[in-house]
Amino acid sequence: MFPADLVGTVSQVHERVRPHLEAFLAGEPWSPTAGPLVDVRDATGWVALAEPPPPFDEQSQLQAYLPLTLLTESVVAGQVDRARENEAVTASLTTPWGLLGLLSPPNQVLVYPPERHRPILSAALRFWDVLDAAGARYSAGTSVGATLWGLTTNLAHVLGRLGVSDAVLGEPLPPEGLWAVVPARFAW
Repeated sequence: MFPADLVGTVSQVHERVRPHLEAFLAGEPWSPTAGPLVDVRDATGWVALAEPPPPFDEQSQLQAYLPLTLLTESVVAGQVDRARENEAVTASLTTPWGLLGLLSPPNQVLVYPPERHRPILSAALRFWDVLDAAGARYSAGTSVGATLWGLTTNLAHVLGRLGVSDAVLGEPLPPEGLWAVVPARFAW
């Protein structure tokens, strides 16, 4: 289930999410969406992990990357201090759509700090079955769908930093799922 606020064209979702970012910048907790949840299987289009190219940016899609991309822009602009950034990242780890935002390539700056790698991996393991169930509906700025594992996402960065080899990251995900590629020392 994903927030209905994230389904629409890039401009529609931007318009719905922007006030939530402004509230966060004014001191409110990180809460980039409001309203009902929808099943990803009922949403049209891709699950976008980066801005779709024209003319796909004007088609309805689940814009999973967008809330944290707006936050990332504010972080880079110096409008968000590290403590508030940490609050938003921690809150994002509590939902599948928040995690997708962190895994989205435009938001890589949010996954750079090493102290975030294990919590991101933990959330990925917790939500993997939900995210993987969407199948080849993910897109990272292209007009072609793929599985989440089949795309280059920030999960590859996190796994690489935690010791998963490039060879493993370049292979199809084993049938056992994400747990099969996690180093034993992180299988908690």
